[in-house]
Amino acid sequence: MSALLKLLAGSAGPYIAGGVAVIIAALLAFGGLQTARLNHAKADQINPATGAKWKVEAKRDAKLLASAVRDLGQCRENEATQAAAITRQNGEIDAWKAEGDRLAAEARAAAQRAASVRRTAEKAAADIMAARAGPDACQSAQALIEESLK
Repeated sequence: MSALLKLLAGSAGPYIAGGVAVIIAALLAFGGLQTARLNHAKADQINPATGAKWKVEAKRDAKLLASAVRDLGQCRENEATQAAAITRQNGEIDAWKAEGDRLAAEARAAAQRAASVRRTAEKAAADIMAARAGPDACQSAQALIEESLK
């Protein structure tokens, strides 16, 4: 230490002392700058909108994202189940429609047969009504019965 004092007291002393002072001032300024940068960095870690730290929000958002991904998977699974059910129901409706069309066709055919039978019966009734009874009513009735059985 005494050597440093002797060096400072000599002719080069004021220059060295000034250099040391500049170095010390630079170190203090650098330390102050670093402190300010760290304080600013710490302030940057807080979301000004919510007041919460970004790191905490990032963890919360990651949990929310994981939950949303699970929910989306469940939603897609439900959608597939629903689509299968709708496809099955549409198939059943198509089968019922085909069955209804078949029954309607059978009913139309039966109605046509019934109309044909009705026309035949009406013609037979008209023929019976138009027949004239002969002198022997029993013989005329017998002839009419035999005619209707043909």
